[in-house]
Amino acid sequence: MSDTPARREHEEGHARDTTRAGGAHDAAAHESGAHEAAAHESLRQLLYATFRAQPQPVLASRAYTIPAASLWAGARVWLEHVRRLGLQPGDRVALALPRTPAHVEATLAAWWAGLTVCPAPEHAAQDDPGGVLTETDARLLLACVDHPHAIAPDEGHIPEEHTRATARDGGASTPGVAVLALTRSADRALRLAGATGGAAASSPRRVAINYGALLAHLTTLPAAIPSTHDDVALSTNHWHTGIGMLVDLWPALLRGVTLRVMLDDLHDPDAVVNECRAWGVTDATLLPEAARDLASCAAAGETLRALRGVVGGAPLNADLCSALRGSALQVIYTPGEACFAAALGAPGEFARGWLGRPLGCHATVIDGELHLRGPRVTPLARHTSALPAAAPAPDADAGAPWTPTGDLVAEHAGGFVFRGVVMRGGTTAAARAAA
Repeated sequence: MSDTPARREHEEGHARDTTRAGGAHDAAAHESGAHEAAAHESLRQLLYATFRAQPQPVLASRAYTIPAASLWAGARVWLEHVRRLGLQPGDRVALALPRTPAHVEATLAAWWAGLTVCPAPEHAAQDDPGGVLTETDARLLLACVDHPHAIAPDEGHIPEEHTRATARDGGASTPGVAVLALTRSADRALRLAGATGGAAASSPRRVAINYGALLAHLTTLPAAIPSTHDDVALSTNHWHTGIGMLVDLWPALLRGVTLRVMLDDLHDPDAVVNECRAWGVTDATLLPEAARDLASCAAAGETLRALRGVVGGAPLNADLCSALRGSALQVIYTPGEACFAAALGAPGEFARGWLGRPLGCHATVIDGELHLRGPRVTPLARHTSALPAAAPAPDADAGAPWTPTGDLVAEHAGGFVFRGVVMRGGTTAAARAAA
C-alpha cells in the first residue's frame, strides 16, 4: 500500500490508540501494585498487633507451649535468616515443616518479608525435595533438621538452628534447614495445593492468593466465629492444606485463642475425645470424615455436639447432617478453586448439600454453576508459572469478573445447596450429582 495521507492518518490513530491502551494498562498495574502494597502493610500491622508482646494466642501440644510473644520472637530470628539468604519480596518458599511453632514462625517471617509461602507435606520433602522445588517453583525449601538432602550449616548457605525456652515445656527447637534453587519471582502471598474441573482434573494445580485476598480472608473468617481468649481450639488438620492453614490454623491464632495441636492419633475418635476433655476444648475445625468418625463413636457424640467451630472441606452426607443438626457447629464451604471459606451456615444448621450463606464475598449462579467475586476471591492458577490476576480492590469489586467455583448449586434460603460438580473437558461440561 502506498504512503498516502489516509494511511498516515490511520497509522497515527492506531499509534495513539496503542499508547492510550498501554497507558491504561500501566495505570491499572500501578493501581493493583499500590493496592497490594497497602494490603501487605495492613497484614503486617495485623500480625504485629496479634503477636508482638502478647500472651495470647497460645500454641500448645504435649511437646510445647508457646505464647504469642515467643512466636513473634522466633519469627524475628527466621526473618534474619531470610535476609541473610538474600531472599526478595515475591520469592517463593516451600514450607515442609511439621505442625510445630517453627511452622508458624517461618510463615510469620515470610509474610512479613513479602515472600510467597508454598506449604508442602513433610513426607514429600523427605522423599523428593527436588520434586517439591519443581512443583512449587520455589527458591527455598524449609524442612526438618534431619532432612537427608539438607545443606549443612557450615557450607554457609543456611543458619544454624536456634533454641529458645518455652513457657512451660522446657524448650523447643526451631530448625532452619534450606535447599536452594533458582526460580522466577511471583508476587503472591500464598500458594496452596488445589484442584479444579472435578474428576477431569489430571495435574497438580495451586491456588495463588495475593496479599489483598489473604488480608481480606484473615480479617473476615475470625470475625465470623465468636470466641474469647479463654477458648481452646483443637487442630487436627494438616497445615500444608488449604483448610488446615486458612480455616484451622491462622483464623484460630488471629482470634486470640489457645490452639491445641494434636501431633498424632488425628483419626482416632477416642484420642480426640480425650484431648478435648483433658484440655477443655471448645472449638474445632473438622473435615467431614473426622466428624463422621466422632459421630459414630458413642463416647464422642456428646463432645461433638458441644463443640463450636466449623465442619467442611467436602460435601456432608445425610447421616452426618442428621447427627450435627442442632449442634453448636457450623457448615463451611471452602471452594479452593476460587476462595477459602466462601459461605458459612448458622450454628446447628445442617442439611444434605447445604453450603451456607455467602461470607465476605458476592455470589451468583450462572448456568447452574456458583460464581464468586470480591476481595477474598482469587482464580486458580492452572500451573505454577501461570499466575491469575490480582484480587480487585474493595472499591472496584462491582466491576470485577465472576470467578467460577466448579460447583453446581441451587439457591435456597439466602444461601446455596450443592448439586454436583462441573466436568470440564474441552468445550463440554457435564454434572455429576452429589453422592
